[in-house]
Amino acid sequence: MRQAIAKLMKRVGGVDASVPFISNGWAPTHKHRKGGLYRVITEGINESDRTPVVVYEDQEGIVWVRPRDQFYDGRFETIP
Repeated sequence: MRQAIAKLMKRVGGVDASVPFISNGWAPTHKHRKGGLYRVITEGINESDRTPVVVYEDQEGIVWVRPRDQFYDGRFETIP
């Protein structure tokens, strides 16, 4: 499981090996400016208007989708 997660993380931009895995094997890739931790799953295209989106999840496993421009406008900070 850890290898699969590490492979996925590397595919979506990776995380520093010094960032510890949370007990269930989940490791965050980004921190929201208000403090939440999130893991980018992938990037995609919104079917209805063809805009780029980021698909990410929180620590509870809830999956979120946000326009790519919003995700990278300073709301989220990459965890080194």
